Amino acid sequence: MAPRQLDLFSQPTICGVVRDIKTAMNKVVKESDLSRAQVLDLMNEFAQRHRIKLNGGNAKSLSNDVFEKWLNPEDEVRTPSLKALTVFCAVMRTCEPMGVMTKLLGSMIIEGEDVKLLAWAKMQREMKETRAKVRKIEADW
Repeated sequence: MAPRQLDLFSQPTICGVVRDIKTAMNKVVKESDLSRAQVLDLMNEFAQRHRIKLNGGNAKSLSNDVFEKWLNPEDEVRTPSLKALTVFCAVMRTCEPMGVMTKLLGSMIIEGEDVKLLAWAKMQREMKETRAKVRKIEADW
């Protein structure tokens, strides 16, 4: 695949990606029916069940203080690891925070119905191309 030039003005910046991810995480929590404490409990339960360490040090679970810092867009020092971000997205059933990273690279994440729609559209295009090849062969016959 050939490299493509990204539009720097419509994309999030690398400098702001941590802030944008934290903003997205915060938005997901606020728009859910869960409290921050419930999200934290779900993340700890998920991590324990799958034997994933969410933070450094000897802590066996993610503390409320660290979780709050992860949700604070102004704190760019304390950031969730990729594992922790994945656990957050799995627990909250969204890819929105990861979408910030993919948008930075000029891509996007699709979910749910859009996956089916994309597969359908690709099949439609393949069928159209195949019909055109058949017509060409029949015309030459």
